[in-house]
Amino acid sequence: RDMATGVGQILAATPLRSGTYLMGKFLSNFLVLVAMAAVVGVMALAMQLLRGEVLAIDPAGLWLPLLLLPIPLMAVVAGAALFFETVPGLRGGFGILLWAFGSFVLYVASQVLLRVAPSAAFDPFGLVAVSRAMRADVLAQHPAATDPVIIVGLVTRAEQPARFRWDAGLGIDVGLVGQRSSLLLMAVVLALLPALWFSRFDPAARRPGRNVDQINEGVRRLRAFVHPSRRSASPPAAVVVAHPHT
Repeated sequence: RDMATGVGQILAATPLRSGTYLMGKFLSNFLVLVAMAAVVGVMALAMQLLRGEVLAIDPAGLWLPLLLLPIPLMAVVAGAALFFETVPGLRGGFGILLWAFGSFVLYVASQVLLRVAPSAAFDPFGLVAVSRAMRADVLAQHPAATDPVIIVGLVTRAEQPARFRWDAGLGIDVGLVGQRSSLLLMAVVLALLPALWFSRFDPAARRPGRNVDQINEGVRRLRAFVHPSRRSASPPAAVVVAHPHT
């Protein structure tokens, strides 16, 4: 978008670093998603008051699960979106297809692991943590229930569904906080990794032979590092690659 609107050319003329620009774009994407989650949090409070089931408000119990479960995953989405935008092959339709397919596979894998390995550390959607927290209350109120797990999606059952009261709440411990924090770290890595190749809309970075010059410079620095005694000698031979004719 910055390239299409001409903002990129303005940024290229400033001393703004690529990492700073990428972090700013990441935070803007992330805050848009956080705003959506904030609306859900406000509506959860409104529904509690309107339904009148429990008039006592517990801010930590109401909003802490929202902060721990969807927010880190939204950070990963914001970082991955920025990563896709900086890779030419992933910027168009192929990237959209890859993103849709990868998201579907990740969702299915989470549901499968919830069944076959409920204690697995892989829990990007937080389904394992929520299912584990609900399990004790479900079994206490419905002893006949077998292998209760949470399922997200369209579910059709012949029997009438039964209700239960979730008294225990989400069990927040060091393991859960560490697991969700790892998603935040992954998001930051995805956002800053493109700084290794992102040209910050610099037209000189796209001219013919620019990559060849970078290779030659990299070879020169590598040889100077490996053989420091030769720095004062004649310069080492560079990689000779013919520049394309313009």
